[in-house]
Amino acid sequence: MKNKKRLLALVLCLGIVLAGVLLLTVGVSGETDRTYVYDKADLLNEGEEEKLNELCASIEQNQATKGLKCYVVTFESLYKRQSYWGEDFLADIGQSENQDCVILIVTHDPWMYDDDDQSYFYYDFYKYGEADSRINQAEVNHILDDAGVRPNIKGGRISEGASQFLNLCSDAYTGRIGAPMSRVIVIAFVVSLVIGIIPCASIVAKYKMKVKPTNYPLDKYADLDLTGSKDIFIGSYVTTRRISTSSSGGGHGGSSHGGGSGHAGGR
Repeated sequence: MKNKKRLLALVLCLGIVLAGVLLLTVGVSGETDRTYVYDKADLLNEGEEEKLNELCASIEQNQATKGLKCYVVTFESLYKRQSYWGEDFLADIGQSENQDCVILIVTHDPWMYDDDDQSYFYYDFYKYGEADSRINQAEVNHILDDAGVRPNIKGGRISEGASQFLNLCSDAYTGRIGAPMSRVIVIAFVVSLVIGIIPCASIVAKYKMKVKPTNYPLDKYADLDLTGSKDIFIGSYVTTRRISTSSSGGGHGGSSHGGGSGHAGGR
């Protein structure tokens, strides 16, 4: 009788443990089933899309960035005749522009080529809700031009560039990216002061006379009587340089292709 009771208790405990594991598994899968990556241009393979989706989910669930939704969208445009902006994407998924989120939209134009004869990629940064105020413009430019973002996306390595973009957005959102301008100014002033003092001190130490020089009575033994003076103009040399202004098209430099509400910048 006792053995039967023990066996029943053991079975009951195992049932409770299995039920808990099942509930936990369902809960986790429910959290990660949300779609954050929309590969409309088919630029990502299944594994890359899954990793980016998991990274976006982890940012939203992280305690420091809780509630911040990150989206990665790819879009194909022929000869830049079509545009897909952040507000278009939010309308497609039924999300309000007041909700806290950042969006990376990568546009691929297979019929346009860059200087290296590679098919052309450009990308735009959108931010909405509280992210709009928490990520300032200096941080936006830092993210867009980051060595792990720009070369990868421009080179067609969308997964690597998007991963770095998302990590930097998370850091900027929590204030862990960049330095205040006042700190930068103070550091620059101190460095320039040190650089200026060192050569000056070296010159003064080199030419400083150890013995006080003998006073020479110039007014007694020297005399100068200036009778006339003449200025002769030799000539002048002027260098000119043409400054060309870059157009907004072509996507070179820091030009921006996107637009609409929430657009922070693009490359």
